Amino acid sequence: MIALQRNRVVTISSGVILASGVFTSEAFDVSGVEGFFSLEWVLTGAGTMKAEVLVSNHGVTFHDIEADIAVGQTVGTSMKSFTVSPCKQIKIKFTETSAGATITTTAYLLAL
Repeated sequence: MIALQRNRVVTISSGVILASGVFTSEAFDVSGVEGFFSLEWVLTGAGTMKAEVLVSNHGVTFHDIEADIAVGQTVGTSMKSFTVSPCKQIKIKFTETSAGATITTTAYLLAL
């Protein structure tokens, strides 16, 4: 598990996500940061992508209780900021939502 540090960027590479498929990152320890994040991504392929953050206090069960980071994203690059409820760990989840194509996502997560 990577412990996120303030003002340090972590790279997340999904590999190919099949049509209607999902990629979930490894868990990140966020106990040393304040809950403010930005996610920048480069999306390739013909599909569309949804990005979400999952949260946990014990690292076993991760909950989808936060607003989606991004929905309906297509090929190219973009960036969004987001916050999370107080927690110990997060995961970033990417879903291919067009159900007819594949995508590849490389993302850059920054914690503040």
